[in-house]
Amino acid sequence: MNVLYPSFKDLCVNKQFDWVADNTKIALYTVATVYVPSHSVITDLGGIQVAPGDDPITIRATNQGFCQGFPVEYNSLLNPEVVAVAVIYREFDGALVAFLDNVNGFTFQPSGANYTLSPGGPSGAYFAL
Repeated sequence: MNVLYPSFKDLCVNKQFDWVADNTKIALYTVATVYVPSHSVITDLGGIQVAPGDDPITIRATNQGFCQGFPVEYNSLLNPEVVAVAVIYREFDGALVAFLDNVNGFTFQPSGANYTLSPGGPSGAYFAL
């Protein structure tokens, strides 16, 4: 389904979010995590967080409405839960950006190996506005 949260769109319209300047991370969740349009911060999410997204998305840029960034690496990811959802959020306040459940390689069972989540949009974009 891959969708932007309405609260994120509001932040953009009100010039309260900057894809290039604000640190954003990607947390990984189980299949029990579902998209709810009224959610606005990461603590609103249900389900089990498998990986919090320790490192921010780097080399962020915008190009013709596409929000781009380098892939995110999860080192030695080991958890008994199956990963099925990625959630992009702003680091300092947990503001939700995007709910991604249509990602190449999902679903998977973490086995202790490294996992790289790569942006699947044009020119390395995580999403488009």
